[in-house]
Amino acid sequence: MKKLATFLIALAFVSVLAACNGDDEYAYNPGLYLGYTENGDTTLAYVYVDADGDIADVLIDTASEKDVDDDETVAATKRAYNGGEGYEMSPDSDYLWVEQVDMLADEVVENNGIPELDLDEEGDIEGDTLAGVTISVDGYLEAIEDALAQAELGEDEDPADVADVDGDYDAGIQYGSVLDDDYTYAVAAVNEAGGIEHIMFDVGYEIDDDVFGTKRALDGGYGYEMSGSGDYLWVEQVDMLAEDIVENQSYDYELDNGDIDAIAGVSITVDAYLDALADALE
Repeated sequence: MKKLATFLIALAFVSVLAACNGDDEYAYNPGLYLGYTENGDTTLAYVYVDADGDIADVLIDTASEKDVDDDETVAATKRAYNGGEGYEMSPDSDYLWVEQVDMLADEVVENNGIPELDLDEEGDIEGDTLAGVTISVDGYLEAIEDALAQAELGEDEDPADVADVDGDYDAGIQYGSVLDDDYTYAVAAVNEAGGIEHIMFDVGYEIDDDVFGTKRALDGGYGYEMSGSGDYLWVEQVDMLAEDIVENQSYDYELDNGDIDAIAGVSITVDAYLDALADALE
C-alpha cells in the first residue's frame, strides 16, 4: 500500500472545496450519508450532517462474520458485538476497537472534515496525532471520504431543508441491531432538540464466499436483488419505511405477522427493522 499522507492532506480540504459551491455558509448538504469500501470485508462510515451543514456525528463500523451458535454463523458487523464493546481484537492497545474508531470519528467531527494525518505504508497513524489509536485507519478514512463526497454541495445547489422537529432522544447518530435470521441494523440521526431527522436501515449480507458486507454496500442497496414480487426494490422499501417514521416521529405500527399495511408499496416484513430502531433509540 502506498503512503497515503498526500492523499489525506488533500482530503482535509474537502470542507473548504464544498463551501465554494452552493450556499457559502454550508460546508456540506444536510443529511445522513453512508460511505463504504469494497476491498475485502466492507468498512462502513455513517456521517450525519446537521441543518447548519456541519458534521454533527460520525459512526464507523466493519462487516464481519459472527458466531450464532456452535454450528452457525451469520454476516454481521463489529458493532453487533454488544455495540462493538464485545468485539475482541489482539491486545496491542490500551483501547478497544470501538473506542479507537470512535476517537477517529470524534476527530472528524472536530475538524468538520477529514483531519490531516500522516500514515505509514500499513495505514497506521504516525506520531501522536491520535494517541491511543493503534489500528490501521486508511480503510475507515476512505469510507468517510466516500460519505463526504455524497454530502458535498454541487455548484449552485441549495442545501436541503431539514424539518424542525423536537423529541426525547439522545442527539447524534444512534445505532441499534437485532438478530432475526440475519443481523438487521438501524442508524438514526437525532438533532439537538431530540427529534429524529434521518433513519437508515441495513442488513448484514455475505457478498461472496467468506466476504462480508451489508445490503447497502451493494451499489448503495440498488445492487441487492430481492426475491418475490413488488413494485419497489428492497432499498426503496426500507427508505419509505424510514421516511414515514421521520415524518410521524413514531414507529408504533400495527403489524400482521411482521407485515405492514400502513405504507403503500412496502411489502417486505418490517418487524426486525422496527426492533433494531427500538434498540437504537430506547
